Order: sequence, then C-alpha cells, then structure tokens
Amino acid sequence: KTFKHLFTRPEAVIESFISGARKKYMNPISYMAIAITLTGILLFFIKRVFPEGINFDIMNTGVYDAETNKKMTDFMLNFYNILFILQIPILAIAGMISFNEKKYLFSEHLICFMYTQAQYSILSIPFSLIVVLTIPQHYMSLSMFLVVIMVSYNIYVLRRIHKNESSGFALKAFVFLMLFGVGYMFLSLLQFIWMFASGVVSFPRIN
Repeated sequence: KTFKHLFTRPEAVIESFISGARKKYMNPISYMAIAITLTGILLFFIKRVFPEGINFDIMNTGVYDAETNKKMTDFMLNFYNILFILQIPILAIAGMISFNEKKYLFSEHLICFMYTQAQYSILSIPFSLIVVLTIPQHYMSLSMFLVVIMVSYNIYVLRRIHKNESSGFALKAFVFLMLFGVGYMFLSLLQFIWMFASGVVSFPRIN
C-alpha cells in the first residue's frame, strides 16, 4: 500500500505520518531499511559482474586507468548507501527553500525525502539489475539517467504535497533543481576529497 500510494497519492503517505497517523503506512525508517536491503542485492551482483571494476570513463577520455576504476568501484560498493542517504538532507534543504507552502520544518522535509528516496531506490533496483546482468557496459549511462528520474519524481511529490498552481510551479521547480544541483556537486566534491584522502584517486604527476 505504501509503495502504491507513493506513486498515486504521495501526499497522503507523507502527510499521514507527519500528522501522527503512524499505522496507516510504513514509517519512513522501515521503508528506507527495505530499500537499503534491496540495494545490497544489487551491489552484490555489481561486484560479481564487475570483478575488475566499473568503467567510469564513459566519455573515453583516458583519465581513469584499470586500477583507478577498480578502486573507485570498491569505494562505491563500500559507501554507496552512505552517499545515497547523504542526498536526503540536500533534498530537504532544496525542498524547504523552493516548495514550502505548508511551512514544514526541516525534520518534516527529511521525512518526505526519506520516503521518496526509498521509493526511488526500490523502483530503480530491478531496472539496474536487468542492465547489470544483460548489458553491463551501459550501467553508468543508466545511472546518469536514473538521477534525472529521481529528481523528477521528487519534484512531482513536492507539487502534490504543496498543491502548487501551474503559474508558479515552473519557477519553484527551477529553484529546486538549482539548489539540488549545487548540493549534489558539493557532495561529489566531498566524495572526491574522501577518495583522494583514501588513496583511491590521485593527481597525475607533472614531469
């Protein structure tokens, strides 16, 4: 019921929990736990299908060699869920600034995006598994496409919750995209610093 209504009536699921009706739907922590468990299955198959690492050089620039790809893949497998969860406060900040007609607190926005991120994860895992097991060379391209799906779904949920009229929706969606984009780049920078500090990536030596 929670899975179905997060597509058809996401505002009912989220507002029910925030208003105190805790038995009608799964709580966001339990729902996120299911998503993380299912993600573990996906990561298991990724490790089996890509024993030498995922090719992160999708533009064929030659920046990443085989050793770097292997290290980056191991890093992703070890910290994927942490990096995924860190997107929730970024989404919450973007949502609170751009869509907040109901004056939700930051903690209430966190609840909203725990539901949406868990829903997105549960939905995307079957597609990711199919790609990994059939056309693994396109996995990175799918990952980039799924980010678009994730952001689009979150905007859809925000519009349903705050019942935006069409006249102001485009601007609010644009602001949300910009704020999330800045936050996403900041998280990517932190990830790169983390990988550099761990020796996963390094700067090329200048002769």
